[in-house]
Amino acid sequence: MRFLYPAGRAEASWNLPAMPLVAFRPPLAAHQLAVRGAGGYQQINAKPTEEATMRNIIKAGMIAGLMMATAISASADIFETERQNEKLVTDYLASLPARNMEVTLGYLTDDVVHKGMMKMAPVIEGKQAFHDHWWGMVKDLEDYELVVRRVEAFGNTVLIEREGKVVVPGGKTMRFHQSTLFVVRDGKIAEMREYKMPKT
Repeated sequence: MRFLYPAGRAEASWNLPAMPLVAFRPPLAAHQLAVRGAGGYQQINAKPTEEATMRNIIKAGMIAGLMMATAISASADIFETERQNEKLVTDYLASLPARNMEVTLGYLTDDVVHKGMMKMAPVIEGKQAFHDHWWGMVKDLEDYELVVRRVEAFGNTVLIEREGKVVVPGGKTMRFHQSTLFVVRDGKIAEMREYKMPKT
């Protein structure tokens, strides 16, 4: 039989005869172990030395400190990534009313995917396809206003609530209120999915 006592990391081995089917364990002190053999339970003193206990306390403290430092560092990295992703997305949105496609496309990956909020809206795949689709919608607008109401980042995913208005040729004003889910990859927007906000 082999026993490893966690507190002191002390190992002990015993050669025990066959165990009976029925035996009764005596009450034990906090530092004792019971080993069952042919003659019943035997008490074994497994209390670690003060030196071993102190060693393990120090070791546990060092491990806990290292784990805490690692967790704090990881949390800081995630927080910084989320702030960068929020800025990327808000900068992208800020570029839309100006309708400078070169600037707007600079925020997107080459294989960007865009899905509009309308049920029948096509899935646009690729930077060039997005350029053609978006430019066709905005090039003749008389005015375009956009306001970001809320930004929430979760790792590489950013959720935006925005509203605004566009003035189409002829002077008609159209208002919108929507949310967009952005997925960021390697510092650029790789996916955009738009959803219409419910009326309140």
